[in-house]
Amino acid sequence: MPSSTMYDALDVKQSHMPALNVVRAIVTMCTGDAEQVERWLDVWRAINMAEYRRANPPPQ
Repeated sequence: MPSSTMYDALDVKQSHMPALNVVRAIVTMCTGDAEQVERWLDVWRAINMAEYRRANPPPQ
């Protein structure tokens, strides 16, 4: 699994999502709004789950 630092998370060349804790830190620093943070984390989780399902389809 790739490492995820603030530098990595902000690098547009990255092909993977930053870690959840990095997203939380960035959104918290930028908004300071707990409701906004939760919305961002919910979206991160949804994207992460969609990627997992795509990479691990159920057996036929």
